[in-house]
Amino acid sequence: MYLMEIEAKFLLENSQEIEEFLKNYSKLKYLEILDIYFDDENFNLLKKFNSAFRIRKENENFYITIKRKLNNSDEMLFKRQEFEFKIDSVLFDRLKNSQFYFCFYDINLKIFPIAEIFSRRKLYLVDNLKVSIDRIFFGEHLTMDFIEIEGEENKILNFIDVIKEKFKLKRWNLSKLETYIKFSEKFI
Repeated sequence: MYLMEIEAKFLLENSQEIEEFLKNYSKLKYLEILDIYFDDENFNLLKKFNSAFRIRKENENFYITIKRKLNNSDEMLFKRQEFEFKIDSVLFDRLKNSQFYFCFYDINLKIFPIAEIFSRRKLYLVDNLKVSIDRIFFGEHLTMDFIEIEGEENKILNFIDVIKEKFKLKRWNLSKLETYIKFSEKFI
């Protein structure tokens, strides 16, 4: 399925305060997510094509996702093309250690797994927005908490106006994969 993903992301210093606020709006859904990202040895998929290919295990569901950034990271919102397909556990297990040629529009690269990122997500639905509080584990030594707000652009911006007055938010303009690369001991 193709869609336009629009989201804002902020680093959280204290996720408990904002979680208490969000409980007033929505029921909570818990997700455990394992993302396996693929690229080549020079990160050309990410750096040259502004794209990402990942497979995901989300609780008991499995997905392939392709994302392509449509704007620069200096803007308030991430805007990306997203193609996502549900797969079964057999294909997930086959892909997670595979290398293959990835051909998509103008991209033709041999890619392989470069990063495994585990997340615990608390998902809230607020006025047709997906609001996620994510604790993301970037390897053994780094854990970060984020809030991601996904939905229609105007609703996201209105929601940001409401919460930025109540909570100390730091805008984060890197994707999970870019954050992994920035802080991972493998790449320092």
